Amino acid sequence: MWTKPKLSRLQKGVFLFLTLAFVWANLDVRSDGFRSWQGFPFTFHEDSDAGHVMYDGRIVVADIALAATVLTLFLLFFRSSHAVASVPQVLALATFSAIYLWLNVDAWFGWPMAWLWIPATATYGFPFAYQGYSGAMRLGTGWAIIPNVLIGLICYRVIDHAFATNRRHELHATGADR
Repeated sequence: MWTKPKLSRLQKGVFLFLTLAFVWANLDVRSDGFRSWQGFPFTFHEDSDAGHVMYDGRIVVADIALAATVLTLFLLFFRSSHAVASVPQVLALATFSAIYLWLNVDAWFGWPMAWLWIPATATYGFPFAYQGYSGAMRLGTGWAIIPNVLIGLICYRVIDHAFATNRRHELHATGADR
């Protein structure tokens, strides 16, 4: 059955680290003072002091396809005889972690500070804004990142626990049939 454990704790941690590294590397805007660029390993967005230089959605797709390929190869070829995590469990945790990181690192325009309803508002953080700007006014507080991290950790543990509980129930049901 495909839900049987296939990855050890170390392999699960490495897979989640790779997932978050790919998300962060593609969301992070790097700058040398004169120009800024975004994307890894291929640059898909570039700006300079003179203005917008380039954005190519095809390169975004190539970056995502490369990350998906590396992560899929990891799942296919790195298995363990001392496994504690199933492949669906690792995929669910990696998907949640990647989306939650993206929600907290990328800029939101008008939301989650929706009560302002100002189109020029940009905030960072989900569900609480830890940084942002509305025109010249600074929004959010650096302390708001603490509940964001705690919410992420709690949700991660709930997903992890749900899979572990399901696996225990399957093992118990299998043992009862003997």
